[in-house]
Amino acid sequence: RAIMLLCVNVAGSLDFRVLNLIGNCALLPTVMVMGRMLRFRGDKLKWALLLLIVFQPQPLKLMFYPVASVQAYFALLFSFLYFHFSLDDSNWGQSAPLFYLLAAVTSGSGIWLIFLGVPLLLYKKCFLRSAIHAAIGILVLFLYSPNSSNVMYVIEHPLSGGKFFLLLLGAVAQLP
Repeated sequence: RAIMLLCVNVAGSLDFRVLNLIGNCALLPTVMVMGRMLRFRGDKLKWALLLLIVFQPQPLKLMFYPVASVQAYFALLFSFLYFHFSLDDSNWGQSAPLFYLLAAVTSGSGIWLIFLGVPLLLYKKCFLRSAIHAAIGILVLFLYSPNSSNVMYVIEHPLSGGKFFLLLLGAVAQLP
């Protein structure tokens, strides 16, 4: 919404071509974060394969829908930044909850990141950080939903929300 309001204020109208460009531009930093997490460094073949996987239009059919691409691709970027900084042992690792919050606000499915991030932190034996992430995740889960029945739905049907998150994170959309 902030991007759309910015476009309206700058250009005086909402141009879906600009939104489409902005949304798709979020894929490039996502690819860079993924390549860095996978430690590709200078291996051009691996980078080329990653670019082909991420930028193929068939599973990423959202790249042709401006509003959906802005929402989904920025949520994807924030999701990978959350994982990147969660696994980072430097002081930058403390910024991971910020990217979790951005992913949750950008797309409701971002709430589920914490259910992957906390086990990763426990695996790395970062017990204090995992407890902080879990507390933030529980707080976001309850604050995100103004209706208490939505929280109960998530608790009663965790696979529905989890499936939606994995579809977004893994391929953005199901293949036709």
